[in-house]
Amino acid sequence: RLFARKGDYQAGLLTFEQSINAAAQKQEEKNIFRLNPVSLDYALAAAAVELEQWDQAMAHLARCVEAAPCEALVHLSMARVLVLRAEMQRLYQSVNAVSHAPGEAALSSEAFSSFESAIQAAAENERASGSDREIDRWRFRGKAVFQPGPESAESIGALASESPDPEVIAAHIGALRLVSANESKASPAAGQESPAATLGAASVTALVVQAARAHPQHPRVLIQLALFLALKAEHIKEAKTAARQAVRQLVKQQKEGAGSLNVPLYAASNALLGQIAFRSGDFETALASLDAALAYWPEEPRWHALAAEISSCQHDLPSAITHLEQAVKLEHKYIPHYIALGQVYQSMAERDTSYKARSVHILEKAARIAPEMADPWLALARTYQASGDSHSLEQAASCAERAVSLAPDQPDPLVVRAEIALQAGEYQAAYDRLATAKRMETNGAARPHGQPTVLLLARALDGLGRHAEALVALEEAIPQAEERLSLLLERVRLIRQSQGLQPALEALRDLAKERPDEPMVLANLAQTLTEAGQVDAAVRHAQKALQLTRQASDPAQDQDRPVITIKLEPVEQARLHHLLGSLLRNTGQLDQCIHHLNEAIKLAPQLVEPYLELGRAYQDRRQSVQALHIYNQATSVAPRDPRPYYHAGLALKEGKDYLGAETMLRRAADLAPNDISIHRQLGAIVALNLVHNRYRKVAGA
Repeated sequence: RLFARKGDYQAGLLTFEQSINAAAQKQEEKNIFRLNPVSLDYALAAAAVELEQWDQAMAHLARCVEAAPCEALVHLSMARVLVLRAEMQRLYQSVNAVSHAPGEAALSSEAFSSFESAIQAAAENERASGSDREIDRWRFRGKAVFQPGPESAESIGALASESPDPEVIAAHIGALRLVSANESKASPAAGQESPAATLGAASVTALVVQAARAHPQHPRVLIQLALFLALKAEHIKEAKTAARQAVRQLVKQQKEGAGSLNVPLYAASNALLGQIAFRSGDFETALASLDAALAYWPEEPRWHALAAEISSCQHDLPSAITHLEQAVKLEHKYIPHYIALGQVYQSMAERDTSYKARSVHILEKAARIAPEMADPWLALARTYQASGDSHSLEQAASCAERAVSLAPDQPDPLVVRAEIALQAGEYQAAYDRLATAKRMETNGAARPHGQPTVLLLARALDGLGRHAEALVALEEAIPQAEERLSLLLERVRLIRQSQGLQPALEALRDLAKERPDEPMVLANLAQTLTEAGQVDAAVRHAQKALQLTRQASDPAQDQDRPVITIKLEPVEQARLHHLLGSLLRNTGQLDQCIHHLNEAIKLAPQLVEPYLELGRAYQDRRQSVQALHIYNQATSVAPRDPRPYYHAGLALKEGKDYLGAETMLRRAADLAPNDISIHRQLGAIVALNLVHNRYRKVAGA
């Protein structure tokens, strides 16, 4: 127990095992054994509780009950252990801890029945011990955790108002949280009005905050307060403050307690702070908190998964991969880990093509583990779809069809199958599937993610040549849509295609007035202004789009962070930097141009165009060595693209390295045998080399 209180659970468990073995040995030596077996089992049970060895605790208490069936204390101790185990299970569920959690059995009907039997037996024997008040305390805590509802919340609330015990207050807040959380899923049972229904949600929040004031520095109270406040988005800032305060109080207790640390609460409160900070957009705090939690409990797979998600948001894909690979090892039958890892591998494939095969491999493994689930087949379909070649699209279509057959009443598989058909140019097949998915959605079936069905339906109609119908379908859907921006941007695209550049530009200007802080709108406007020849305006809007994107991901902007509907992904940010670099190069602002092009390469090193533009910028500055270095990098990024070789050849020609220039231009000509400009340059450089070779021969003679 001392080891547990110092936070050294490994040493505590080892000593606990040694104690059990020693007790068993003493029991065999009956002539030496002096300790009362009930007292020994009771002491071992108490140690097991502090080490969260719940099964061991109940086993030892069961022996106590068997040996002393008329003792109220042993029955009450059994009830207490069942309640503590259930409360910890509720807490661990809330913070997505699975490896250290007692398990679903802690909240089962069997566990509740055992609790009721134990508390009843304690009550029947309490006259001898006079422990009726203590029995009521554990009865109400048990009802609150096993059967959360208005009645049990009211009972534990009445007890909390009379008792100064912080654990009772924490249990009261936890009960109110469970009732409030359940309200969002189902209405209260007939005849049972919940606290929120009776008082209103604001009053319940005030009640919880008031209850927490009785022990504002107690970690358990702060944790339950944070969990309650996190139920509502409008209280997320206060929830983060409460979770952070819980962590600080645990550290403070450790310092004041000469090294003592409640490791389970410390790990759980850090995980909670990480979850809440992530929801608030504070990625730096979220990742630091999860790292602190994992430092003590590295065996928690869902914490690794959340750390991976945060790392992905910060564009740190290698860290995301490390966390998800660990999550898969720790929880090898949990399919969401495989799907998330496959998606990160696919994102990484934009930098390193070897990750494409890894993505396919891990998702195929998921499909083998759970062949009856649609999700791994859908993820596999998307991975094949990303390759884009005809063979991969066939495989993607096959996987999507498998998902459709496994989830025939869900629109998502149909929509994915339609996206693949659109990519393959099969517009009628796409339209048919999207029309079916739209009917499902009209009848109440939900799509958890992805592009709006009506947007894809408009693209299918557009592909079929039914441009007016596509525009009408979008315009009819926009007023009813929850998320309108993607539909509005698609409307602009259709206007551009059917009516031309100027009407599309006017539509984008109107949209930018309506949504001035949306980077995606400003990025589209910058591109369209560039095409219209309005360079200064294009530069301004592109710069603002990038500035808003930076502010949205900056934890220091907690107060003034812009709310963005559609984020610019790294590749889209890179294209915007590339656009700025090109515009600035054309206006002679080469320093700024080079800065933006380097940023584009950092964000999306797989895109070849920024390398080419950067090489030309260095040539404009007469820095031929740097230009050649960039072109060589581009040949590694796109070895089958003739452009890097072509521009390298021109740079070598400028530097009068005619033999090197001919080598590069020949490679470009091999890759683009029908490109006249490449062959013209190659012919000129071959002629130059012939002249120079003849001159060298004459000079040598």
